[in-house]
Amino acid sequence: MANKKGTGLLMVWADVPPEKEKDFNRWYNEEHLAERLAIPGFLSAARYEAVKGSPKHLAYYELESPAVLESAAYKKVSANPTEWTKRFGPQAIATAFIRNVYTVIHPKTVTPQIARSEMAPALQIGRMDVPTEIDAEFNT
Repeated sequence: MANKKGTGLLMVWADVPPEKEKDFNRWYNEEHLAERLAIPGFLSAARYEAVKGSPKHLAYYELESPAVLESAAYKKVSANPTEWTKRFGPQAIATAFIRNVYTVIHPKTVTPQIARSEMAPALQIGRMDVPTEIDAEFNT
């Protein structure tokens, strides 16, 4: 069984105008996720919708490591967006757009059992900023 989890995450949040939701969802579901999963190092992906709050849309990608986003394969795809991406990607139509890349800080290693586990059917995510002067202490 192939690994589905690594040490990196790419999370993309977006709000889109209601009249563009149908096209945005089709683009993500029919083209974008498959395009990203074809890039070596993208292990799995899922989309979520906020139950309440904003941004409404979340795309969650498990990466072998954050370095995948510096790979030639990723850069080639990113530098050559499809016509559909140009028209309906979040850079084109989102009213709110947040893109964050994360690396695992705990646990220090990903066990084989965890690496092969499926993506969560639901997420509860809390986002915060930690002052720079206490960042190291906060993350230990």
